[in-house]
Amino acid sequence: MAIPLTEQTQPVVLDPPVRGAIAARLQRGFSYSMIGQVVLYGMAFLMAPFYTHAMGPADYGIVSLTSSVRSLLLMLMPMSTAGAVTYWYNLRRSDVKALRLDLGGTEGLTLALSSGWLLLTLALGPQLQRRLLPDLSLAFWPYGAMVVTSAWLLSLQAVPMALLAAQERMNWTATINVALGLAQSGLIILMVVRWRGGAAGQVRAVFIYAAAASLLFLWLIFRYMPPRIHLQLWREVAWYSFPLVPHQLSVWALNLSDRLIIAHYGRAFAYELGLYSLGYSVAMLMQTVVAAFNTIWAPVYMEQARSNPDAQTALGRIAALSCLALALAASGLILFAPAIVALIGGARYAGSAHYIAPVVLGYFLQAVYMFPAMALFHRKETRKLPIITVASCILNIGANVALIPHFGVIVAAWSTAAGFGLMALLGFVIGHPVYPLVYTRKPLIATAAVLIGTFLLNELSGLTLGVLGIKALAWVSAAGLAWILFGREAERKPA
Repeated sequence: MAIPLTEQTQPVVLDPPVRGAIAARLQRGFSYSMIGQVVLYGMAFLMAPFYTHAMGPADYGIVSLTSSVRSLLLMLMPMSTAGAVTYWYNLRRSDVKALRLDLGGTEGLTLALSSGWLLLTLALGPQLQRRLLPDLSLAFWPYGAMVVTSAWLLSLQAVPMALLAAQERMNWTATINVALGLAQSGLIILMVVRWRGGAAGQVRAVFIYAAAASLLFLWLIFRYMPPRIHLQLWREVAWYSFPLVPHQLSVWALNLSDRLIIAHYGRAFAYELGLYSLGYSVAMLMQTVVAAFNTIWAPVYMEQARSNPDAQTALGRIAALSCLALALAASGLILFAPAIVALIGGARYAGSAHYIAPVVLGYFLQAVYMFPAMALFHRKETRKLPIITVASCILNIGANVALIPHFGVIVAAWSTAAGFGLMALLGFVIGHPVYPLVYTRKPLIATAAVLIGTFLLNELSGLTLGVLGIKALAWVSAAGLAWILFGREAERKPA
């Protein structure tokens, strides 16, 4: 495990800053991250039958609500301070003592902020629950307090896990996340299914899991980054990290607001909402791919930008090739979406496939956004990020509110693509001039060709062997041609 940063150890030495090394590191990190993401999503998917078997719809709704509240608090409590870890790690990596002190200062600020949120939420929670959720069957004391406290306990992972990511130790992050996910699932099965605890049992299970998991993260914190008060560093970290809060909230709203808006229009769209929800769930496989890629892209970018004089050319080249690889992933999901829907939902949900292509395109554009936007992290200009994401969120929500009543639920799918498309556009307008990468044109032209060809080929309807065979042949041919033309370029090292 590479997290140790004691004064007696040396910082992790990464591969030389060459293009081939960048590609290898991206492939390795993406593979581990993707495995972790897939296992976690798989466990979440497999938990649904346990929930539905052991509890009724009312309790299941409470579980969904408490999980959403916990996730929101987990996002808010650290105030995105973990976002600064990769920057400070690459800034101080040659001086282990200074890095240890700065990480301790960052952890100190994180604990202060999350503890403040904990006390505030515990104080206001009963009143908020009475006003917003008067019919909720679970009392705030103790169950609401357990939800809040479990979010605080889980927030302890923010800085240690961010440090492992900065060190490109995706094998460890994936292993820890999967192990913790298995532990949580086991406790939930025990307390909800075996002991018939219902929604209250689920809340207790997550609380016990969070308390146990916090012991691991507290050990890492106090051994390798003892929290300390450093007001000057706190100001710098806050200036860097706090703009990430509205940035993350906007992306969160962009991902969730469409279904809330559709539900707001009532029974007229109830059937279409069900189809759209399943289609969106399938399209979120692309979000999994994008999340796994971004997890490794950020530390590789920051390390290269600080240490490699040729980083703008090297990163631009790899970014263009990565764009093509992500386009091929999106293409495969779009082309075989009807088959996936048929496998999951059967004939009743065949209409869900109609919504998948625009949403997958949206998540692809979210990945494109990260290529220029990373410059804002590298140059400590994160205050500009909310401009991009809030504008995209406004476009998405505005289009849904104004157009869904007139054109139907398909608007929600295309507004997702439009929102993330605006993010990508503004990312280039605002982020690219800050630290311009030199993109290779041929992979980008190939990317456009893949996407255009995918949408044209997607017009072939039906699940016959002939249609599926044509799509499979086209996709395999495109992927093979891309590898022949560009695969060796990704591995080539400069002379």
